[in-house]
Amino acid sequence: MLDADGWPVIFELPGGPVTLRFTTGAGDVDWFTLSPVGTAVVAATPAPDSTVPRNTSLDFTIRNFNSTVDPASIRLVLDGEDVTAHSAVAVTADGATVHHDPGLFEKETSHSYELTFQDDADPPRAERFTGTFQTSPLGGPGVFVIEAEDFDFDAGQHKPEADVMPYLGGAYEGLGAVYNVDYRNDGRPDNDLYRAGEDPNMPMVLTVAPETKQRGDWTVDPNYALGWPQPGGWQNYTRNIPAGLYEVFAAMSHDGTADHARRSQLGLVVAGQGTETQTVIPLGVFDAPGSGDWDAYPLIPLTDGADGRVVVDLPGTSTLRWTEESGNLDYLVLYPAGPPPAPVDALIRVGTDASRPFKLDDVYQTIPAGEQVAEQTVANRETAVFQVLAQNDGDAPRRLSVRAAEQAVPGWVIRYRAASAEAGSDITAGITGPTGYLTVELAPGESETLTVEMTPQPVVPGGDTAFVELSVSSDPRVQPGADVVRAVTHVALTTQPDLMIANHREPNFAGERVFNLDTVRQTRYQALPAGVAAWFDVLLENHGNGPGAFLLQGTPVPSGASVRYVAPRPLLNFDGTSGWIGLGGWNAGSQWTLEAWVRPSALPG
Repeated sequence: MLDADGWPVIFELPGGPVTLRFTTGAGDVDWFTLSPVGTAVVAATPAPDSTVPRNTSLDFTIRNFNSTVDPASIRLVLDGEDVTAHSAVAVTADGATVHHDPGLFEKETSHSYELTFQDDADPPRAERFTGTFQTSPLGGPGVFVIEAEDFDFDAGQHKPEADVMPYLGGAYEGLGAVYNVDYRNDGRPDNDLYRAGEDPNMPMVLTVAPETKQRGDWTVDPNYALGWPQPGGWQNYTRNIPAGLYEVFAAMSHDGTADHARRSQLGLVVAGQGTETQTVIPLGVFDAPGSGDWDAYPLIPLTDGADGRVVVDLPGTSTLRWTEESGNLDYLVLYPAGPPPAPVDALIRVGTDASRPFKLDDVYQTIPAGEQVAEQTVANRETAVFQVLAQNDGDAPRRLSVRAAEQAVPGWVIRYRAASAEAGSDITAGITGPTGYLTVELAPGESETLTVEMTPQPVVPGGDTAFVELSVSSDPRVQPGADVVRAVTHVALTTQPDLMIANHREPNFAGERVFNLDTVRQTRYQALPAGVAAWFDVLLENHGNGPGAFLLQGTPVPSGASVRYVAPRPLLNFDGTSGWIGLGGWNAGSQWTLEAWVRPSALPG
């Protein structure tokens, strides 16, 4: 018989007559037996089949029941090695305790232990207690924890208390948040816990299981998790994190066990922090099966979506964005990922003119600024061309990893090219994919030049801006990269009238997208009996990419003939001697049709 934690149930009876009640659930019962216990392990850390922080010590409690443990017989084996000589064995009033400090385990590793001992019975009875456990990234130096309930407040503000580990929680209690700036979630009016004043409410869950409050070297109590996730919802977390490389883990729960039941994304806000217009570059995804219990929060590593671990390069004060999908979030763990990668350099210039130099050599920025941002303005259908130099500034030959992150509305065509690419010059699929583009092997000081082409199609409105960030790293896992440059393209605002003509009821107009003053390719003819008026349809369109105001003027006809221009909306009726007529402001793509009547004699008014 086991208790709720999976331990054998041991109880003492006073002797003599006793009444036991056996409560059945399912199945038939024939008989049961009570087995005497001499000595037994009644507590163990780590518990069998548990996951514990890296700095966990091994502790066991042996209790005397019908006999007494022999302390000299106690042996502890960890991962196949007898560590009894390095353990502390203490005799207590009702048994003994065993303590062993193994130091720091490696994260995400499996371990086993075996505790054996004998009692003082004649002959002695031997007992054996075994277990396996896993280690988490928690515990040890350099670990940085972000509590899910402590997202930004008051448009990008954060509490400095949350920048210092150990952080015991509670610094954001009672603080509100700005919708679509600090967080996005349609919320629910109930479960209004911890935070106050956010509208709509961000629902939270008060966790009660002791293991949910454990952060390795410290505990968080009370502890809250974000609940009721909504696809597309998100929270921003601004922290002053020690600069360096980190693996990231998310503590998430779900009561199901299906694949992808615990899934979310992590990004880095690189522009617009504290506003409703923010630029976020994706860092990776958290994706794992459900934990089987809303109160179980196993850690999930950040990957590139293809099971490859992601290492993020954080410059210090950073704003991370956690994007909801499925599963509750308790906290994020940033685990130091070792020394920084070998130096790489990314440089950018406008165009392909070799005489135009690349700038900011030996300047490394994960958030590009200054000369690491290049800008152009083009019209629709024109292509802005940039060149990016990926240079090996390390001391050994290596291939560099280049990733592209795009921010553009539909209608932009963005291509990437590399003259040295092994599978053709177009590297768009690779550089925008989860693994990025790998350059040829570059000796120290050597570089490879990549070309970026950004073309706004006619549907892109005037004044729109798109940008591409290219991050270069010597380690494909590192995001956003050791050095990042940005290519920015603006769409010029243009106003372009387009006149087209057709014979009345003719299905097609002549002259679409033909802009000239000599009527070439914009002419229609009619041959009619004398005295019969020719009827033409004239279509006017704003062929620009933004709003504009237009003027219209008819042309006179030879002496003896007459012309009349008629339109129902706006109501117009004028001849070829009229001056310019204002038509007001038109949006891009707006059209207007008028009729043109021509005949040798005067037309009626």
